[in-house]
Amino acid sequence: MEPKMTNIQDPKDTQKILDLVNKLLQRALNESGPLFMGKPDRWYDNPHFRCLYNHVSTVYLKSEAYGYPLCPKCYTQTFLTFPEDRDGPLTNPKE
Repeated sequence: MEPKMTNIQDPKDTQKILDLVNKLLQRALNESGPLFMGKPDRWYDNPHFRCLYNHVSTVYLKSEAYGYPLCPKCYTQTFLTFPEDRDGPLTNPKE
């Protein structure tokens, strides 16, 4: 069975995107060190990508049709995340 491509314009997905981006932004702001394009430099050293459905990967699928990177597991939009991130719910940074 082929995975179904998600319509990212669905308002429910839009809210999920905003929530995920906000959580990743808060995580980035809690780190010290140099930034590149608003993210900690170290995130680019060993890049990991998180999707809306809690998949984390070291690769993504480039999509010219959608115009953003896609998760190789579920074909939803992915976002750069911290190198220690793993599959599952996004956890709070250790204080």
